Amino acid sequence: MRATNFANSPIRRWAARAAAFALPLAALLFVAHAPRVFADDCCGGAKPADGKSGESAKAETAKEPAGLLVDLGNAKCPVMGGKANGKTWSEWNGLRVGHCCPMCTAKFAANPEQYLKQAGVDWKAAVAAIKKVNEAKGAGRATALAELKKHWTVVREPAAAPAPKGTLVDLANAKCPVRGGAVDGKTFSEWNGLRVGHCCPGCGEKFLANAEKLLAGAKIEWKAAADAVKSVDSATGADRAKALADLKAKWKVVREPATEDAKK
Repeated sequence: MRATNFANSPIRRWAARAAAFALPLAALLFVAHAPRVFADDCCGGAKPADGKSGESAKAETAKEPAGLLVDLGNAKCPVMGGKANGKTWSEWNGLRVGHCCPMCTAKFAANPEQYLKQAGVDWKAAVAAIKKVNEAKGAGRATALAELKKHWTVVREPAAAPAPKGTLVDLANAKCPVRGGAVDGKTFSEWNGLRVGHCCPGCGEKFLANAEKLLAGAKIEWKAAADAVKSVDSATGADRAKALADLKAKWKVVREPATEDAKK
């Protein structure tokens, strides 16, 4: 019997082809299922070797934040106690809270009040001041923001209030219904379609909190003007034009009514 040359046999050639296919496939599967390489960070945990934590990746895809943001100014991280690095923060309740490394943000977000309490960081006064700004309107908002800036660093201004709409009539009151001083011609409140003058910015918020009582106490007539404004805003077509003409015959209109299309 003639000896078979194994080196050139069909079996050898088939085995070589199978190995050429199997080895790259095995390497691909190994890479896909291998654990990621991590580098130690300052918190004793781990982060991806590319230097981006999960929180950083989320931040890159998140929508641009908006609204008032105040730097809490904490020197130490409330999570690990390390020195705040000036590059890593959490945003919470309108506060920017500094951390020592990216890994602290997720931990802080899970229980912010507890971490701040343990670290002895005073935050409640700043949050109360932020809330006051966000809830105030007009001149009262500007006053609250100015007061907040005396104590904390504002790193993002509050979102602009939506532009007021609808008929607005100048009540033309000579004296402020809050303090009784002469109206300064620069400070007003908008209420029931009326522009009410004040003697200083601090009066706006107080007026809106109890408008009818203050107007009655100052003996300022306002109901006829408010009723006339309401008649304009509720009317349509020719009736609306007539109501507006009647209004202008008695009071100064400082903002025209919204168009009927805008009301729909």
